[in-house]
Amino acid sequence: MGLEQTKGVVNSVDKDSHQLREFLEQSKDIIISTIQKFPKISETISQLKSKTFGVIIDEVHSSQTGETSKHLKKTISKGESGEEEDEELPDYEDLIREEIRNRGRQEHVSFFGFTGTPKNKTLELFGRRTADGRFVPFHSYTMKQSIAEGFTLDVLKNYTTYSRWFRLVQTGDDKQLPEGKAMRQVVNFVDSHPQTIEQKVKIILQQFVGKTSRTINGKGRAMVVVRSRYHCVLFQQEMVRQMKEMGLPYSVLVAFSGTIRGVTNYELRVTNEESRFPREVTEGILNRENGLGNMVSVADGLKDPRYRILIVSNKFQTGFDEPLLQAMFIDKKLSGVQCVQTLSRLNRTCSGKTETFVLDFANDTTEVVEAFQPFYTSTELSGETDPNKLYDLETKIRAFNLFTKYMVDEFCRMFYSERHSDEMLQPPLNQVVAKWNEISDPTLQNEFKSLIQSYVRLYGYISQIITFEDIELEKLFIFLKYVNKKLPKGDPGFVDISGSVELSSLRIQKIGEYRLGLEDVSGVLEPMTASGGGGKTEEPLDFLSEIVRKRRDLRGRTHRRTSPRPQQRMHPCSRR
Repeated sequence: MGLEQTKGVVNSVDKDSHQLREFLEQSKDIIISTIQKFPKISETISQLKSKTFGVIIDEVHSSQTGETSKHLKKTISKGESGEEEDEELPDYEDLIREEIRNRGRQEHVSFFGFTGTPKNKTLELFGRRTADGRFVPFHSYTMKQSIAEGFTLDVLKNYTTYSRWFRLVQTGDDKQLPEGKAMRQVVNFVDSHPQTIEQKVKIILQQFVGKTSRTINGKGRAMVVVRSRYHCVLFQQEMVRQMKEMGLPYSVLVAFSGTIRGVTNYELRVTNEESRFPREVTEGILNRENGLGNMVSVADGLKDPRYRILIVSNKFQTGFDEPLLQAMFIDKKLSGVQCVQTLSRLNRTCSGKTETFVLDFANDTTEVVEAFQPFYTSTELSGETDPNKLYDLETKIRAFNLFTKYMVDEFCRMFYSERHSDEMLQPPLNQVVAKWNEISDPTLQNEFKSLIQSYVRLYGYISQIITFEDIELEKLFIFLKYVNKKLPKGDPGFVDISGSVELSSLRIQKIGEYRLGLEDVSGVLEPMTASGGGGKTEEPLDFLSEIVRKRRDLRGRTHRRTSPRPQQRMHPCSRR
């Protein structure tokens, strides 16, 4: 809106996709919209044959390299002709070819994307290709420069790590289990235990009350990042309890998507005997029970002096802009771009804010530095994605013999026919699911799912940067997209250890305080890979007693120590 000097030049889509369609057809000069509105109009919009477009995307990330972006391009793509179609229905393969052309690069559309953490796909799709085949941004305002000029703060300057040690005892039958899955469930049991949550919340509140709350002229806020929506609930309920016991004049908010089902009030430490039954909770329910008004958003609630801490899982880890955030408490493994984006919630400046603080229960400092390093100065992509990887994935997928070429052809024929309903598409999909269920090895089942997900993701991306007309690949893409939706979710090899182990002792201890530094070198990313399947072997089995013993010998978790105080360097936080 800051671009507008003459009223009517900038038009914001603040209603629905119908309004977006009207603005496009009326040739409005500047239109502001979310990308999610385009899929609803891509099939019905009139062909915009005579127009040219410049598309400016803020926070350009994976959604601009997937199916949603395809609909944006399709909406503003040029048609082959403005004439009425003949009454004869077009061959469905012609429709597939048109779909491919609409998804690829368009001569009349220019894209400009902005991001502080470019991925390999982002650089290839939006970057400038050099003579030696690399992809670089058309312009860079680096994270290093942003910190040096005072626009953002160094979030790695004050970094404290904690580790936990525990001892388990076996209480159930000694049964053989897949070692890796059982080990992960043992750790999850410990990290979800009321005693663990209680100790971590106590450490968080000691730091917040003693230091964070006094920063930014007494307005400092904090974010607690946990590993799941379920842990959001556990941390929120325990934190509310301890804050009330301490008599604090402020409380906590929680942010997560969807509904958590089957949470018992015993787990939530509710003492009312009449309500000790499983219930469903949402962020809205928990925040309203804690006094937040129905019409007040979580973001606005955190500005209220009555709420000083926000607990999140995924939600608000990216795109959230609150300058009063001074501290972050992390109880979740973070890596790569997610690590940088999450910690950078702290880097906003405001009056009275001179530094930030991070307390990490889950990550090693060397891994945090490795995540930030590629984005410190300039970032480039070493080369282009190899489209031949699609054929490698196709070969591996077809080797499972769960479907035939005829099934794919018939599915696509029905898919592009208006005379066939969605119900008629289900039989071939059900055949694939039935054959998948006959696979006795869960590892092979997971491998097939991983392969088709990799194919769908890679094809959806490559088809936007290369306009090729191998309609067999497009048919397979359409078919596998729906197969993936139809296959059962979750891990068929899930291991249940509930009732088989108990926590006998626990200690959570500070490891060290660090000033993490980064090298003044360019980051180089590798092209997108096919990934998916291949190389996976069946996990060895071991008795639960032996798994518990191994975990006990590790004393909870090992912690790789870095040097006590690495030399401080400016670090790559950027305003994204």
